[in-house]
Amino acid sequence: MKTNKLMSLLLAVVMLALMVPGMSADGPVSDLLVTGEVTVTAQFNVNLRSGNSTEYEVVTTAKPGELFPTTGKTDSGWYEIILKDGKLAYISDKLVFHKPFDTPVPFGAYPPAPTPRPETPRPDVRIPGVYNLPLHQEFQYQGPEVPVYTGPGEFYARAEGGMAVLNNGIIHVYGLENSFVMVGYYLNDDVYRVGYVPAFYLQDVPNLQPLFLSYLEVGVTATAALTDDPLFASSKLLDLQWGSRVSLLAYEVFANTWAYVETYNNGQPVRGFVNRNVLADTRVTPTPTPTQTPEPVPCPEETIHITGNGKLPGNKTFSFSGPAEAVYSGPGTNYHRAAGGKASVGGGRLRVWGTVGDWAMIGYGLSNNLYRIGYVNKSILPGDVCVPEIVFNTRGATIISKAAVTDDPILHPTWLFELPEGTRVTLLAYEGFVGHWAYIETTFEGKPFRGFINKDRLQAD
Repeated sequence: MKTNKLMSLLLAVVMLALMVPGMSADGPVSDLLVTGEVTVTAQFNVNLRSGNSTEYEVVTTAKPGELFPTTGKTDSGWYEIILKDGKLAYISDKLVFHKPFDTPVPFGAYPPAPTPRPETPRPDVRIPGVYNLPLHQEFQYQGPEVPVYTGPGEFYARAEGGMAVLNNGIIHVYGLENSFVMVGYYLNDDVYRVGYVPAFYLQDVPNLQPLFLSYLEVGVTATAALTDDPLFASSKLLDLQWGSRVSLLAYEVFANTWAYVETYNNGQPVRGFVNRNVLADTRVTPTPTPTQTPEPVPCPEETIHITGNGKLPGNKTFSFSGPAEAVYSGPGTNYHRAAGGKASVGGGRLRVWGTVGDWAMIGYGLSNNLYRIGYVNKSILPGDVCVPEIVFNTRGATIISKAAVTDDPILHPTWLFELPEGTRVTLLAYEGFVGHWAYIETTFEGKPFRGFINKDRLQAD
């Protein structure tokens, strides 16, 4: 009788031992205390074992970055973890990052509710006068796979190493710009992308409205990541460096955190979202025109010859007011004239690079936040503004891939026309204010034309 009681007691002790947390990978875990979390830091899949050493069998594997609740570290240095199916497993402390909890919680209460953070008023640091992006409308896209660009054109950068595409499913439609539609779509439950697709594929979207964007040149006040995912910030397109300048297009209203901007990366335009707090209006207030005209100072005669891979000289600025002056794309009335043959400048703060004969190469802002570089009669230059006579390069060059041409390399390049691959042009100079434009001469609408193209689209002789 005593033997039977002793055997029953021993059996009960053994069963109790098997129920102790960590004794079995198949035991119940509902009452275990979770003391923290471990995240797999290895750059490869790792083995999870039934015990706390490599002598135990592998029960499953874990991916880099995968997170597990843990009951703590064993004497051998391995963490006991709880799998998604409620079973126990073990992983070496050399393969994880451990985050302890201030207070352990029962597994049934894991994950613990976050501590409420006190509400603090969010300062409104938005720059006045900048548009907001419109609220989106949902649309069920059913069609072929479509390439997605970060901006409204095939010359814009494309995410995923140039492979970003839109597939069938629910998409968010924001608006239309330059025959491209701005859309947002989920890649999975926690990855989102905003980009542009050709409007041809979304002809059935009802009430498709044009986008109204600001194109305000602003400064970046701290290094910040540019993303195409304004919901989860799951991806980074590039880093915007402190002191750089970008075009502020709009603010968003769905998260109230982001500014929508355009910049350049390796000479290619790219659009994305950046924390709005790192942008500042750094426009310089023009110096008032003096009431008395200063005495003209004779300019020293200087001529700059641009050869080889030479760059445009530095520019100077001056204030101009007076009757409107006709602006041509090159130094002569035989050159193409923008704005349907009506391009002109009537006043404001102008830049000037130099003169070519009787013409001055100038740049000036337009009322719609765009910019234009062209030529006017040099008689408008004040007597105290000394700039050199420029003898441009006459180097031949070939367009090696389709190139868009603009007369606005400063603020927001607007494409006037495209040069197909194989076109021969004259390379006049490279520019030094941004670092990715080539200044060329070609023909447009039957007239000679000077403008700017991405320098990577051109092969000089």
